Amino acid sequence: MLLVLSMDGAQLYRNKESDTWFGVATLIDLAPEIRHAREMVLPLFIIGGPNAPKNYDSFLFPTFAHLSACQTLGLQIWDTLRQASFNICPWFGFGTADTVGMAELNGWVGHHGRNGCRILCSMPGRHKPGVGTYYPAMLKPHSSVLPGSAHPDIDINSITTPLPDEYNKKLHLVLGSTSTQEYVQYHRETGICKPSIVSVLPKSIPVPKCFPVDTMHLFGLNIAQLLISLWCGSIDHAQEDDTTSWGFAVLHDNVVWKAHGASVAGASLSSCLPGIQSATQSC
Repeated sequence: MLLVLSMDGAQLYRNKESDTWFGVATLIDLAPEIRHAREMVLPLFIIGGPNAPKNYDSFLFPTFAHLSACQTLGLQIWDTLRQASFNICPWFGFGTADTVGMAELNGWVGHHGRNGCRILCSMPGRHKPGVGTYYPAMLKPHSSVLPGSAHPDIDINSITTPLPDEYNKKLHLVLGSTSTQEYVQYHRETGICKPSIVSVLPKSIPVPKCFPVDTMHLFGLNIAQLLISLWCGSIDHAQEDDTTSWGFAVLHDNVVWKAHGASVAGASLSSCLPGIQSATQSC
């Protein structure tokens, strides 16, 4: 039995503070077409609002303590086909959450940190003067660069993700800090703030391999929004930037933007788009 834990926050009321967090589990053992059906999703916990939790681990502890006990003692499962019961130990497969929630589950610095990669890869970020957020910029800026952001250009083919042994060495470095200043230095360099509560489970895919990427937000929301604002020249930028020199802002002109929209709308009449015309038609 392989479990996937998912957690996220939700605002229950439109105009009222009601930041409530939910946790559910799904079974990878089940076929994809039924594992996400309502009756197959297992509710785990609810963290009531209206404010977001300050210490997530204190709320997650009862759920993980129960799972740890089930992994140690096993669960009695009734097999209807064989008319017999058997003992099984559920494994923790993956922990999933959005960017904010994942930082609380895995104990890493999150996407604003210098080493804020979702899968704790080896690529450090860069930041500008007066801005505390690091961005995953591969090329070194031509202007003056702040300390910590002055590393050379990064080859995308050289980026690696840590193995569990390498992750544990970095974690022990953070845990071995003897002062606040040393802790701040190590957690900036490693991207790790604290041990993950997942690490205490006796049966789990090891950290950091149990924390996958968030492809839903990446492809469904983030990339599309960023590309459109980039092509329109409306992406967030410094005041001194000359947007008229942005050759990639091909949709900056309002006339061109409207013409592009009309072309996209007209494409719905094409038989090349799935679901628009009969399945018997083809390009």
